Amino acid sequence: MTEKYVTRVSFEIDLRNQRMIGASDSDAENAQDIGRKIAESITRSLGNLSSDWMYLFGNSIAQDDYQKAYDIFDENRWKLQFSANVEVLDRLRSMDVSKISRDSRKDYLIFLIGLSSHLGKREKSLNDIESLLHEYEEELDPILVQNLLLEKANIAAINGLINKASLIYKQVISSSDSDSGTIAWAYQGLSKIAENVQDEIRYAEKAADKHLEAGSRDEAVKNLIRVSDIESADNPKLAIQLIDRCIDLFESEKLIDRELLASLKHKKAAYLQRIGRVTEALPFAEESCILRRGLIGNEIELHASLVLAEILAAANGEEDKSRELKAESVILAEKIDDDNFFLRCEIGDIISRSGVINEDLLNKIISSGDSSILSAALLYQSTNSTLSLEESLELLDRSRKEIEYHNDKEMLGLIFFAIAEKYRVEGLVDDAFIYYKKSLSINKFYHSSAQNCASMLFCEKRWEEAEIFIRERMALVGELPGICFAYARCLYENSNYQLALKYFKKSDPSTEGIGDYISLCLESLHDSDINANEEASIVTKKTVTAEQFYYALEEFSKSISSDSRMHFWEMDKESGKYKWVKNPEELSKQMLITFLNGKFGKGEIEILQEPRAGAGFIDLYVLLPGGLKIVIELKMCGYGYSSTYALSGESQIIHYQINKSTKLGYLVVFDARERDYGKHFKKLQMMNEHTIYTTAIDMRPEIVKK
Repeated sequence: MTEKYVTRVSFEIDLRNQRMIGASDSDAENAQDIGRKIAESITRSLGNLSSDWMYLFGNSIAQDDYQKAYDIFDENRWKLQFSANVEVLDRLRSMDVSKISRDSRKDYLIFLIGLSSHLGKREKSLNDIESLLHEYEEELDPILVQNLLLEKANIAAINGLINKASLIYKQVISSSDSDSGTIAWAYQGLSKIAENVQDEIRYAEKAADKHLEAGSRDEAVKNLIRVSDIESADNPKLAIQLIDRCIDLFESEKLIDRELLASLKHKKAAYLQRIGRVTEALPFAEESCILRRGLIGNEIELHASLVLAEILAAANGEEDKSRELKAESVILAEKIDDDNFFLRCEIGDIISRSGVINEDLLNKIISSGDSSILSAALLYQSTNSTLSLEESLELLDRSRKEIEYHNDKEMLGLIFFAIAEKYRVEGLVDDAFIYYKKSLSINKFYHSSAQNCASMLFCEKRWEEAEIFIRERMALVGELPGICFAYARCLYENSNYQLALKYFKKSDPSTEGIGDYISLCLESLHDSDINANEEASIVTKKTVTAEQFYYALEEFSKSISSDSRMHFWEMDKESGKYKWVKNPEELSKQMLITFLNGKFGKGEIEILQEPRAGAGFIDLYVLLPGGLKIVIELKMCGYGYSSTYALSGESQIIHYQINKSTKLGYLVVFDARERDYGKHFKKLQMMNEHTIYTTAIDMRPEIVKK
């Protein structure tokens, strides 16, 4: 009898993002190929679910039998959750809603508005919203009304009516009928239309916190990554911390979560590479590859991670590893069937052999509708030495317009650098300097832009501009020997000999000519001036974010551990050992309340003690400045309180969150375990859409040395 082998292939579908990820229980290559074919079949089947009934729907419309058309729609609407076909939306709009029953009309309009929002095609929704509110507002659920107003704001923003959009967003936020999710989307809208970077960040942070409060982790992560991208130009430490915070929110057990976690690791690696920290970047690129291997439906993303890891391995001198990754990416590329992927590979091949993108290929790229491919092609094409300056700048401007429309700041920085290089080569220094600075305003760590700009200023002997430019660079990257010498040279040429001498002495003593410069400075010291240092201003934030509140609890933890821990202990006269004081939970709660009022200001923070939530009582229910709602659970651990008891706080928080309509909570553990202090507690975790921060306070009355 022939032995049968059974391979199980499982899939997860993200309907919101129209994404399907699968995995096989076999590592065999043919199992992966079978899985890909199954995935393609499922995708085709889901995409065709609407074709048959849409034909019947259209026939009923053509016969003016609108109620029958509605009945067909009502029976089959569930199939539309699998569709991303905009043509289906256009066909649904052929319905004359005035010809169907009142209840049917209300239901149909609500669905139509929701589908338009889901597909990102809101242009024709305004009339539907106005009709719905005009006829049904009094009987609609209040939260639905606020979401309809939110859609009006979104439409206004799309049409450039920024003031109108801002007004409606703020009305939604202030309405008592809005839930956390609706408020989150309103803050997100305000962030997108913000006229300055500070407001863009502030509203995105508020959106992230409200999404966590509503249990929408993925949307929270999108906003945190948005803030990270903005901060990446000036504050790499914070940008990386934000990416790490997002990583903490994911586990790798679910297939889609595994892919999302891989995308965050890939992003961190790419950012570290961008700021020149390639040694740190490689492990994260490799982790991204590991997470993505074995999944089905993410082959393009895996290929991107393999290529990134290959480049980073080569940059780190690991040539064997780089070749292995290259070989793996080449094999994988042969299994990918995607037109835009083929285009990227074709352009990559042309660039690698310094070829030319012909008109046919350029038209194909334009037809693809992928702005990132088009911009990359135009950017490369502008480097063609046979083109005049005017022709090159025309291509770069076309690329710039595409990139600005899609708000791809990283690519925009490259475009500005390419424009600057064109001007520099042609000797148009003023124009080149403007575009170097534009490039660096987007990515201050773009070393090629900084080095070429400084070199140009030196060659042109524009010492005053060079001094300012290099001083700004030094404030960013630190007083490294090389940049200290460049700065000292500028100071010397500008006759600031005393400060020049100081920075020549901070330079590499082996630098050619440095001894002569030091001697010349010493001879000219009587002509020197002393420059005053400027103090940086400190900007304080007016609202409290989820992360800021966690760090406040960390501050509370350190304060209790160092100054107040023994208030929780008394000596047992019989045993001669420490034991908890009576009711330590109440003592901890009162200490925390006192701390929070002192930290944020009494009246600025609203603290409710032990409000009822379902069948139990919350230790603290807190309303933070800015409107964030959180649950706090306090637990003792050790000396009679088991770690299981402390960890039960997580499930209690979830229970309380459900009953208080927030999915954001904090577990504060007063941990007195002598040898296991801090074990089993994670700073940040996501449990079934519930976000829980945990901080452990060292309460050990006696620390046992190991």
